Amino acid sequence: HIQHFIGKDIAYFHLLFWPAMLMAVGIPLPKLTVHGFVTVNGKKMSKSRGTFFTAKDFLKDYSAESLRFYYMHNLDRKIVDLDLNLDDFQAVTNNVLMGNLGNFCYRTLTFAEKNYGKVDGVADGKEEQTLVKKIEKLFFTIEKNYLKHDFKSVVKNILMISDYGNQYFQKSEVWKDKDSVESKKKVGF
Repeated sequence: HIQHFIGKDIAYFHLLFWPAMLMAVGIPLPKLTVHGFVTVNGKKMSKSRGTFFTAKDFLKDYSAESLRFYYMHNLDRKIVDLDLNLDDFQAVTNNVLMGNLGNFCYRTLTFAEKNYGKVDGVADGKEEQTLVKKIEKLFFTIEKNYLKHDFKSVVKNILMISDYGNQYFQKSEVWKDKDSVESKKKVGF
């Protein structure tokens, strides 16, 4: 199935005329997602105002992944403009992407590999099983929201998993007694 992402200024054409043209020649209609404009620091992109830059220019200073994450973090299904506020972009990249999600992945995987080689299974305690069920439910919700192009909800739920994981890791303090059998069970969720 073809996905078509467009800006709000051309929605009229792509919702009325383009589908009629495609239907006339027997081409399946794309799934359409309409978004607002991207502004920079609250202003319309403009060369004369100094708020215009190309993707190539942006990539000289920042990574594409951090911009994708920022857009997904702020982009919902409403047709409203998305402001690329560079201070907010830096805060979201540092505090949310790296500080929350990156920290969870790094600390958990590094600890597991360093001390246990690999994670074989799920811990068998009641609290851990409840946590696993919550996370599995969130995986289903993430997939559903992703398919609906509700990227803001996708990121929100991924960060919820990261929060659960960071809390569990901190609470279990598996690093204090890494040689005990009980500790090896705890890390396996």
